[in-house]
Amino acid sequence: MSEPALRPATADDVEHLLALEALAGAAAHAFVYDDATQGREFRRWLLDQGVADHAPPLSELLVVDGRVAGLLCALPAETLARRRLLTALAVRRSGAPALPASVRGRQERLATTLLRPAPRDLYLSSLAVLPAYRGRGYATWLLD
Repeated sequence: MSEPALRPATADDVEHLLALEALAGAAAHAFVYDDATQGREFRRWLLDQGVADHAPPLSELLVVDGRVAGLLCALPAETLARRRLLTALAVRRSGAPALPASVRGRQERLATTLLRPAPRDLYLSSLAVLPAYRGRGYATWLLD
């Protein structure tokens, strides 16, 4: 087994990012979206627009034995605030997937959570390790 490594996520990593972010945000997604397909379509749209918290180049992928095994996205307060504003603008201005008003309301409540972090705060947006790699200390390694 090789040493774990981090590499910046790229646009070619969209499927990895979707899968890992689904693990990292499972509770939030269950709160916001009416079903998994609706949530995946919207999160894919956010990535395609480049405005998701974890969109490249803001996230890093854990690589073990040449395979993507995890995700880390930690944002400085200023970046988080800017990213959330860009997301809100993109949703209002462009062709975001149609969502019921109830889902939009839940999205807004979630998006405004921690919208005013202290200037020196670091916001852990996403942390995930694929199930096959769990129990080996990789999440701790990512946080160190």
